[in-house]
Amino acid sequence: MTTSWQSSPTARFIARHHVELLTLFAVLFVVQTGFVPFDFGAPSAGVNSADFFGVSTSKFAITDIVSNLLLYVPIGLLLHWSLYRFLRNSVAALVLAVILAGTLSGITEWFQAYSPLRVSSIIDLVCNICGALVGAFTSMSCRFLMPRLTRAVATEFRLRPQAAIVKAYACALLFAAAMPFSFSLDGNMLRKSLKSVTLVPFGAIEESHQDAGHAMVAGDSRAYAQAKWRGMKCWSRWAAEFTAFAVLAWLVRSLLQIDYRFGRFAAIILAWWFCGGLAVILSFLQFLLVTRPSDVTDVMFRFAGVAVGLALRSGYIQRVRRMSPEALARRHRTLAKLGCAATLAYIVYVGLIPLTFDTTTGAATHALASNDLLPFFAYFANRFDLMIDDVMEKSVSYALFAAMLVGFWAKAQRLDIARRAVAIAAIGIGVSIPLELVQMFISVRITSLTDPILAGVGCVVGVLAQEKVVIFQSYALARPTDESRAKARERAERELPPTDALIATLIGSDTEVPPERVSTRSTKSR
Repeated sequence: MTTSWQSSPTARFIARHHVELLTLFAVLFVVQTGFVPFDFGAPSAGVNSADFFGVSTSKFAITDIVSNLLLYVPIGLLLHWSLYRFLRNSVAALVLAVILAGTLSGITEWFQAYSPLRVSSIIDLVCNICGALVGAFTSMSCRFLMPRLTRAVATEFRLRPQAAIVKAYACALLFAAAMPFSFSLDGNMLRKSLKSVTLVPFGAIEESHQDAGHAMVAGDSRAYAQAKWRGMKCWSRWAAEFTAFAVLAWLVRSLLQIDYRFGRFAAIILAWWFCGGLAVILSFLQFLLVTRPSDVTDVMFRFAGVAVGLALRSGYIQRVRRMSPEALARRHRTLAKLGCAATLAYIVYVGLIPLTFDTTTGAATHALASNDLLPFFAYFANRFDLMIDDVMEKSVSYALFAAMLVGFWAKAQRLDIARRAVAIAAIGIGVSIPLELVQMFISVRITSLTDPILAGVGCVVGVLAQEKVVIFQSYALARPTDESRAKARERAERELPPTDALIATLIGSDTEVPPERVSTRSTKSR
């Protein structure tokens, strides 16, 4: 039965033109990014509109190149997607998408020549066109690869669901650790990264405490708050590292015992080997990032998360092994409540640090009158890596909050997906707004409408992801008959990739696994 929301003209329009609407929003975001702070006037002396690229004095920096490339990748992808829906010709859509993206970038660079705070650069134009080309080519390639990739992923989920989940989660950790992709192999940069490595456990906390003490002696309240913010920010990062690797250890041990049929001791040993190796690899990866110095404390918290994850899974399996389905469902709802409360505490903690409040008169008026209040304006005055970290941290935390909230809120589960997303997004925005109001009285924080927008978007993403996980779980837990289950197991064993087959032979298998069958041909040959 069609719901009232689905039958409305607005819903039908959004469903029909959602690609074009996403393209429009992406273009508006790029326009805002290129024109801020909207202070156009007469060009500087000696520069006229005929040679606006003559003011190209921007420094050749890898961070600027990467940011300009990444800014136009979604533009190229969405433009190609929208044009293909109209032209039905992939090559023509690619050419036209690159032309339109180049025109947009050229117009933006032209206007930046008339802004005293912006620089018109031929490097930016070339990077924007290259980014749009990458995005358009990605869209064109996906039309050929996506059906095949979808079938391959579906087969992986069907035959080895635990392995597919572990692979996806490990890739997500690698992706998060590599952001903002500011890699450098330059000798000077590598020496600088080596000097910035913190080899003393909790050395960053000690350094922030020393800076805070010096600022307090000097009577500089803002420097004191800034130093305290750096120290408390380290604790939030370590909490995220700890939780991420606890979940990874849980998943890896489940993979080894369920898919590969290892025994308890063998699964623990291999889980430590895999998770510990990944923890060290992430630190070496971050060593190549010029904007993210490595810290030995990160590795310590990752290893602590692995230990806790393995221990919790042992206790959890022993407790739920004899539970009824109803009791197990209640246990999962309880875990979802605890996770939701922990995520909410993390959001509040990150939103209010460093907990140094300034109640002087005019703080609220200054915050409301600042240009930083407008959406995404505050990002243009900060480094690209800081912007990416802030966007990812806030959107992902609200996505987790929304997914766990839906996991135990029965009323939300009874709503259709659209109304559920709107309701949870409203709750996320309701959580974000009071934090922004309190930030008016924290001298080192910026009150901005960006955070409520990220909260709403993150909650919608969390609701949609939770819905997809539920659908996948229903599909993966469908019990086939005994005969079809045995055939599926035999097919999975025959189709093990070489790397998986090698892993399966590292340590003795579970005693419950039937002995290996010996073929008749090999027996006769003997």
